[in-house]
Amino acid sequence: MSQIQLPDDKELARTVITAQTKLQAKQADMGKLGVLFGSKEYAVIYLAALVIVIAGLGGTVLAIYEPTLRSDLGRAFIALVLMAAGYMFGAVQRT
Repeated sequence: MSQIQLPDDKELARTVITAQTKLQAKQADMGKLGVLFGSKEYAVIYLAALVIVIAGLGGTVLAIYEPTLRSDLGRAFIALVLMAAGYMFGAVQRT
C-alpha cells in the first residue's frame, strides 16, 4: 500500500484519509472485471459493445476469406446489434 502525504491541518488530513478509504473500497468493490468493464452502471453497455466489436471483427475476417457469405453476415450482424440494443435497454430498465 502506498503512503500518502498528509497535510499539517488535521481536518484536511482527515478528509484526505476519508477520500483515500472510499477510493480503496470502490476499487475493491469493482474487482478484476470492474477494471475492464467499469462500474456496475456501465458494465452492461461495455459488455454489449464488446460482443458487437468481437462479432464484427470475426465477421470481417470471415467475409474476407469467404466472399459468398457477405450478405448473410450483414444480416446476422444487424440482428446482433438489435439484440445487443434490446439487452442494454432491458438491463437499464431493471436498475
